Amino acid sequence: SISSIIQLLIILILFTTSISYLKSIIHKNNQNFNYLSTYQKINRYIDRYIDGLVVRSTTSSENELSDSKIDKLEVRDVVKIFNRISDKEVLLNITGAGSIELSLCCHGGCDNCQVSHLFDYLSSTRSKWVALYPTMTFIDGRTHVARWAWIFSDLSIDSIDNMSINEIDESKTITKQQFIHRFIQLPSRLSIGPSITIPGDEPIDEKVVELFYNKVVSNRTNELTARLFCDSLRLLVSEEHASTWLPFSKPFIGK
Repeated sequence: SISSIIQLLIILILFTTSISYLKSIIHKNNQNFNYLSTYQKINRYIDRYIDGLVVRSTTSSENELSDSKIDKLEVRDVVKIFNRISDKEVLLNITGAGSIELSLCCHGGCDNCQVSHLFDYLSSTRSKWVALYPTMTFIDGRTHVARWAWIFSDLSIDSIDNMSINEIDESKTITKQQFIHRFIQLPSRLSIGPSITIPGDEPIDEKVVELFYNKVVSNRTNELTARLFCDSLRLLVSEEHASTWLPFSKPFIGK
């Protein structure tokens, strides 16, 4: 009927007017949505909110990382240090070291032998000792250069396994920064002693080396010689000739 049609037209006009009014309000409140449907608006808000959370979370995480500072040495850090400066062999400057009696001894524990329990040379298939000397020379001609002594030399890193005692100047002075720069170049090797194994290509942080330096020399000086480093390290680990993992690590991690 005509009345029904008129009622329908009135309803449509009212509906259209309401939509137009709502659009104008939305347009005033948010110019950027461009009359999107309510469903789209909600999704857009949700997406923006989530994106905002992700951005804020990422930024916060990055700031925390950039601001983070290593203020103490962990076990993993000390293992990295040990793996870089420990040797597979060491000379022990004991009484009679390099003598004929000691070199000819079978070390079989003979009752009438006074040197059977003495050793002036130790070796292993893996790095095991930190030498507490820069260089060592015995009267029988044997020599050894501590692996860490490379830090105080002018040699390239390729020469670290073939160093001569004549190439190491124990009195040469280097700065703290030079020590750190040279130290991080030392290649890592598997060692005997630590309870954890670290990949050889895992780098060592400069801050770790700085803390190690400060601990060894008690942060007393910004200049160092091989002899001073060695004497300070010997006092720190309470060993005389060479140090295995346990005495070496104890001053740094207390275990």
